[in-house]
Amino acid sequence: MIKALEDMIARVETWPKERQVDAARVLETMEAIGSSVYKLTGEERADLTEALDEVRRGEVASDSQVAEFFARHRT
Repeated sequence: MIKALEDMIARVETWPKERQVDAARVLETMEAIGSSVYKLTGEERADLTEALDEVRRGEVASDSQVAEFFARHRT
């Protein structure tokens, strides 16, 4: 096992049980997919292209807008 994964697993062991369940699900999904390279669907590729175009045009939230959003929506 690589060191980075060993370190991460050690940290995961300190998480609440519910988060550990989430982590296990992610790894199970990765295992089920296998070792093949993920292929984007046409829709996923279009969504990513549009998102990158928005960034290039500067259509992103400022740091203060993001902070304000999280301040309003934190529980």
